Amino acid sequence: MGENTAGGTGYDFFISFADDAKEWVYGVLVPKLGRTGKRFALEAQTLNGQLWLKNLQDNIENSRTILLILSPQYLTSERKDLIKQMALLKVTEQRQWQVIPILLKSVERELVLRLIDGIDLTKGYEHEERLDALLASGEPTPEEEEDLAIPPYPGMVTFKEEDASRFFGREDEIDQYAKALRDQHLLVLTGASGCGKSSLARAGIIPQLKAKHQFLVKSFRPSDASLAIWLAELERLLAISLESVQTFLWQEQAQAHSFLVLIDQFEELFAVENTERSSFALSEKASKLLSVLAKLRQRLPEFYLLVTVRAEFFPQLALCQTYIDFDKYLQRVNALGREGLSAAITKPALKKRVFIDERLVERLVNDAGNDPGILPFVQETLRDLWEKRYERYIGLEAYENLGGQNVSGLRGSITNKAEAAYKKLPSDEHRKIAKRIFIRLIQFNEDKPDTRRRQTVSALKVIDESSLLFEETLRHLSSENYRLLTIHDDEYQKEIKVDIVHEILIRAWVTLKNWIASLKEIEQSYRYLSFQSEKWEGDFKGKAGLLSVQQIRLLRPKWKLIKEYGVSDKVERYWQASIDYNKYLTYKEVIKYFSVVIIFSILTYTGWIIYGFYIKNSVLLALDQVKIHGGILPIVVETETNNEITNIQKSIKLNEFMIHKYEVNKGSVCKCIKVLECKLGDVNNICNDKEYNLPMNNINLADAQNFCEWLGMRLPLEIEWEMAAKNIDSSILLNKVNSNIIEVNNEYIDRTKDNIYGLYGNVSEWTLSEYQEDAFYSKRYWHKSSDIDSVTVKGTSAKYSEVKNYFYRVDLMPEVLDNYVGFRCVSNLPPEEILSHIE
Repeated sequence: MGENTAGGTGYDFFISFADDAKEWVYGVLVPKLGRTGKRFALEAQTLNGQLWLKNLQDNIENSRTILLILSPQYLTSERKDLIKQMALLKVTEQRQWQVIPILLKSVERELVLRLIDGIDLTKGYEHEERLDALLASGEPTPEEEEDLAIPPYPGMVTFKEEDASRFFGREDEIDQYAKALRDQHLLVLTGASGCGKSSLARAGIIPQLKAKHQFLVKSFRPSDASLAIWLAELERLLAISLESVQTFLWQEQAQAHSFLVLIDQFEELFAVENTERSSFALSEKASKLLSVLAKLRQRLPEFYLLVTVRAEFFPQLALCQTYIDFDKYLQRVNALGREGLSAAITKPALKKRVFIDERLVERLVNDAGNDPGILPFVQETLRDLWEKRYERYIGLEAYENLGGQNVSGLRGSITNKAEAAYKKLPSDEHRKIAKRIFIRLIQFNEDKPDTRRRQTVSALKVIDESSLLFEETLRHLSSENYRLLTIHDDEYQKEIKVDIVHEILIRAWVTLKNWIASLKEIEQSYRYLSFQSEKWEGDFKGKAGLLSVQQIRLLRPKWKLIKEYGVSDKVERYWQASIDYNKYLTYKEVIKYFSVVIIFSILTYTGWIIYGFYIKNSVLLALDQVKIHGGILPIVVETETNNEITNIQKSIKLNEFMIHKYEVNKGSVCKCIKVLECKLGDVNNICNDKEYNLPMNNINLADAQNFCEWLGMRLPLEIEWEMAAKNIDSSILLNKVNSNIIEVNNEYIDRTKDNIYGLYGNVSEWTLSEYQEDAFYSKRYWHKSSDIDSVTVKGTSAKYSEVKNYFYRVDLMPEVLDNYVGFRCVSNLPPEEILSHIE
């Protein structure tokens, strides 16, 4: 208590309060009054009965001013009315208003307390200034500010040995695990990421072993370059003598009784890139480490080993059984219980005489839940709250103001910090670099949560990028203000390494999760190229290590995005070398391909020709031909003299020729279509098995002539058709004509004495002769370039079955399709040569 400046009274202030306001009283009022030198008394919270009543009465009578701290518990306390009456009685007796209520939290007050002009701290800074004026409190001293400048919480980083004095909440576990390690010489701490394994080892177990049992400790992570150097030296010394090993290990502290090696984050031995090797196989580095540790355990009784490993990598520990059976020494580190977490929140602050609102502690513990990985975020949140303290008090309102919408103060603190760090970057180019750095520092795991991936600075840099901007971005993200990245400076390695401060940042920061979703595939492709480029340069840039044509085809669509995202100079060189080499290979492949194509085309064409020839011969064999003996045949020729047209009787000499025995059937034309020699519309109707042997009808003159030419034949002239038809057996004419179209070789169809079928009935047939109404013969004949309007169709048909004259002739346009018109082919001299024999 301060000096008595109250004249005749013992105290300047008497402060009455309930338990739910004690943190505020001790954290705000007491420091403020302490700086004024005023004397004050606090209501005794631990006294009961007559002792409390006497203490209360003495304090009220001997205090110039009475402060009533109004809180929910205070206004429901049975003591409240008695204190109020005593205070008001003193006011009445001394006729001075000496009772000042201080409303600390919004509560419903009775009328008399509402009428008193008190200080309402729920209304902001104006009333805080009234409180300072009442207490005559000055600013904190430089010594106080210096004492409170450094938060007693490490934030997102792991507790270190020097933090042991502010490491709370696991006192029982420290004793338990330290004893287990001393008894067994080996201890494996396993648990979820962020549960506090590393902090427990570094700030809990190791300090106790050093202080109580004189342990000498060497700490490593598997990714440390110094570990490889240390192992190499131990391997060399183990081959010499045990004494040389002991000298090497105890060189820093010869008087130490025992030597302990801490291998922190042991999972780094397994969390390798998928492009390098299976995560279920020990690397050469892991095998070497385990071999040395196993030898030290066998040969040195004073050797102890402490290991921390994340729980999801527990199955991989089975790979180590050849060297050390870790399963026997496992101790699971669980999430801090409510009591332990409360201690971790409040006790570091109390060491600096800072008080945290019980409601805040309760809320923070509830928000943290039983998630073992939330501890680093709790520490980081407490660092933020430390900056928002009022005097030596941290209230619930400060915690609630940390979060944004839809997030708690705890998670809001981390998200806000990450977002603030990202948005505070001075340019879009800086933000682009930051995005790439975060993605490069994430290890993508298919069947496990994504984890951190420590990388060298050079691995994070890309070509065509400002080194200055990169350095500015890296410094910003790792600065004391944000601590999103950690920088590891290894004395044995020239280049520093960078790491995301903790895996929970990967899971909690929504912006980063969105980046992962959009860039994961691109980043995985880049890492594949990066790994291949390292191998390629290690193999002295041999051709065997370059990408194949198939790999380039898969990666080429992504390359533009990969390049925009950022690539190293090694990857750029590797990609370009692969492109250049595969252009050469592609050229060779193209030449080879076209050679094969040309050969294949020639063989295919030859095969097609042979196949077509085979089909044509099969049709020729199927379509029997009959020889017609030549002779002199009378004809009527139309002539024009003095503009008068007359018909003159003449004759024509025909040599012998061949004509199809039957009308051409649909099956034969179908084969012509299949070898692409005939092009007709209704293929399905033509190539119908049920109509295979019916006459080919609905075919125009040109298509009929094309078919005949394919066979090396042609359509007959009218005179050739007549010569073939003159020997029709008249005895069957009237009996065998059918009114329906029937198959070409049917026995019920008409035939000549030469056994030529269907010249009279079934379907009419195309000829090449021009139609002339009065003349029986024309010197003109149809060919593909002819301008003849109509040609002669010979024979009757089922359509004209009432006509009993096989010389019946009809004119028809060449392009007409008729269901009752078919054709047959002849082998004879060209038409123009035949026409030259008219006499």
